[in-house]
Amino acid sequence: MLKQHVFRPGSHIRILKRWHHYQQRVSRMFPLPSQASVDTGDSECKSQKLMLVNKLLHGAGAGAGTFSLLPHMTRALEKLTALIDHEMQAIGAQKIVMPNLAPGQVWKTTNRWDEMGAELFTLKDRRNADYCLAPTHEEVVTSLVAAETQISHKQLPIKLYQIGRKFRDEMRPKNGLLRCREFEMKDLYTFDANETTAQSTYDEVCHAYNRIFQRLQLPYLKDLYTFDANETTAQSTYDEVCHAYNRIFQRLQLPYLKVEASTGAMGGKMSHEFQLVSKVGEDTVFQCTKCGKGFNEEVVDLDHVDRLNCDMPHCEPNFEKVSGVEVAHAFLLGTRYTEVFKARYTDEQQKKRLLYMGCYGIGVTRLLATAVEVLSLDDEIRWPHVLAPYQICLIPQKKGFKSDETMDAAEQLYLRLNTVSSLAGDILLDDRLQLTIGRRVAHAKKLGLPHIVALGKQALDEQPLFEYIDVYNNTSEMYTEDDLVQHLTQVITVNSNADDECLSQTHDRLSQ
Repeated sequence: MLKQHVFRPGSHIRILKRWHHYQQRVSRMFPLPSQASVDTGDSECKSQKLMLVNKLLHGAGAGAGTFSLLPHMTRALEKLTALIDHEMQAIGAQKIVMPNLAPGQVWKTTNRWDEMGAELFTLKDRRNADYCLAPTHEEVVTSLVAAETQISHKQLPIKLYQIGRKFRDEMRPKNGLLRCREFEMKDLYTFDANETTAQSTYDEVCHAYNRIFQRLQLPYLKDLYTFDANETTAQSTYDEVCHAYNRIFQRLQLPYLKVEASTGAMGGKMSHEFQLVSKVGEDTVFQCTKCGKGFNEEVVDLDHVDRLNCDMPHCEPNFEKVSGVEVAHAFLLGTRYTEVFKARYTDEQQKKRLLYMGCYGIGVTRLLATAVEVLSLDDEIRWPHVLAPYQICLIPQKKGFKSDETMDAAEQLYLRLNTVSSLAGDILLDDRLQLTIGRRVAHAKKLGLPHIVALGKQALDEQPLFEYIDVYNNTSEMYTEDDLVQHLTQVITVNSNADDECLSQTHDRLSQ
């Protein structure tokens, strides 16, 4: 049975035909596309409307501020998760899973049980012990590290991250995934020896974030978590993590702002946010129009905005006020948590010292929704290219004259494209032959599928021609099959080499 999945030259079409029932076909999608109207409420949020109308989200069976993510949305989310995993592991971060059900005792130890107030979902077990649904994991991860009593300075920095569900009891959830009660988040925690190395880690993560945003084609700001041995090394870790964040945002090709922000209830010595500029954003940011340096309004003396300093040589700052959505955040926490839980390491002189902590987070579902908000047209979704649920949609002609032949040609093309490693599993076949090509093209555009191939009557010519539609650039062109496959092989996907991808994007921008 397994041998049937091994591709050999000249046999892959025959083998895959046996497994045609695994093809990604629109007729088997859940839910099926329909023309029925959907109640989107009175929200002015473009992403919420588009996701509901195109059946990416659904509120059936869910409470206020919670949603079911349907198959297309889940595919995009998994791609973003894979991209973030790649960038986090590229800076040496190790993935873990921590319990969402956190004991109240650890939260009470840091006084955040009371500080979080009504936003913290709390409950009691049958023994009357307090628990919460964790909105963040500083207490849990610091307890975990503190339990390891033989941490050497040679192991530092330690970088632990997870991607999973978080909970916050928002008083007024709104705008779909932009402000909800249950959401997906990447939280990274690092331990360093001092503030200097923590700053290096901080910058490294920010660069990774840059790469992610570049790939998503979105503007951004940042949020992180790290632990270091002392203030000096912690600063190094902080910088390192920020570099990683920069890479993440670069890979997403998202324009972003990195702004100074308040540490708030998190505490600590330093805080930056990654913000995506959007009119639905609830944060107010002051940005220098010349060098891009920004400040969250919460750290600005509004009576003396003219005194803001961008700290850039030869820059005469001119700050403007913009609305932004916080999609990531970075904190240098120092020893606030490690002191409480006695999380220590052994230095070169065999002395026990407190670890220096930083924390770094990306709101994964919020980032995905904000990308749709920023990039989309009023009636068509636009994803960061690499996150589109499917990269390619094949559309054979409507049932009628030789439609069986064009359907067969579409299946053959589907199988051939799936042998390209970067495209495998990223092709959708729209087999609803009762509909015209035009209607199916319109549907693919609404879903934001970036590459469409229409197989009309010319696909049956002696020299078959296929219409290729570049949705995001609003162009179309006729190709022979070999030329078409060669062209589509160049499509950048989440499986493409990240370095080659960023080089390609840089070349494209320079050539424009």
